[in-house]
Amino acid sequence: AWVADDKLSGAKYLAVFNTADSSFEKAIVVSLKELGFSTTVTIKDMWTGKTVGKFNNEFAPVIKSHGAGLYKITKQ
Repeated sequence: AWVADDKLSGAKYLAVFNTADSSFEKAIVVSLKELGFSTTVTIKDMWTGKTVGKFNNEFAPVIKSHGAGLYKITKQ
């Protein structure tokens, strides 16, 4: 995973990658606490523009083989 901080808003951008050689989708588990979030966050899919949901502790998007996801994480 790759993370970038938006210093103005306090949001973080998260990119996750499935580099597996198999043709299966894979849940990529990301600890939100390790990213500095100790409370509930809202996560938005930056490619679809849709809110994925509210999460605590961890986020585990399912990514296709050789695929990636880009998300914006904001505090409640």
